[in-house]
Amino acid sequence: NKYLAVSKIAAEEWHELTGIPIEVCRNPLAINEQEKVLLLISATRLTPEKGKSRMEKLARELDKAGIEYLWYVFTNDDDAIDNPNMVFIKPRLNIRAIIASIKGYGYGVQLSDCEGDCYFTRECEALGVPLIVTPIPSFKEQGLEEGKNCYYVPFNMKDINVERPQADMNSLLTP
Repeated sequence: NKYLAVSKIAAEEWHELTGIPIEVCRNPLAINEQEKVLLLISATRLTPEKGKSRMEKLARELDKAGIEYLWYVFTNDDDAIDNPNMVFIKPRLNIRAIIASIKGYGYGVQLSDCEGDCYFTRECEALGVPLIVTPIPSFKEQGLEEGKNCYYVPFNMKDINVERPQADMNSLLTP
C-alpha cells in the first residue's frame, strides 16, 4: 500500500518521475561485535619443496574450523592452489609495508622443506610479525622460538590443532 525509498534523494527522484508519494525507509543495519579476519602472508614459489601441499593443508584446516582468513601469497604461481581465501599477488622486491600492516592481525607463513636463510622470515621477525613455519634448522638458527615469535608445524602436518585466534593474536596453532 506504500512505496518506500532507501534515501531522501531516491524518494524525491521517484516522486518527481511518477508523482506518487513515497516514504523514506533506510536500509536496516545491525552490526554486532565482529571477529577480526586472520591475515596470513607468504612470499614463496608454490612448489613441493617450498611447502605447497602444507599450505593447502593449513588452508583446509582453517576452512574446516570456520576461521575467517585472507592469505596473501606473493608468487608467480597464481593458479596453483584453488582456495577463495588465498589472494595471489605478483612478487615485488619490497613488501615490508604490507608485512608490517598485518602486525597484530596475522602471521607470516613459510612452510618449506629447507631454507638457507629466508629473507621473508627475517623481514617478518624484524617487523614484529609472528610466523608459522616448519622446523628447519635455519629458522632455529635465525632465533625463531616456539610460542615467542613463531609457531612450528610438523613437516607431515599431522596433528596440527587450529584454534580460533584470540583477540591478541597470540594463539593460532598449538603443538
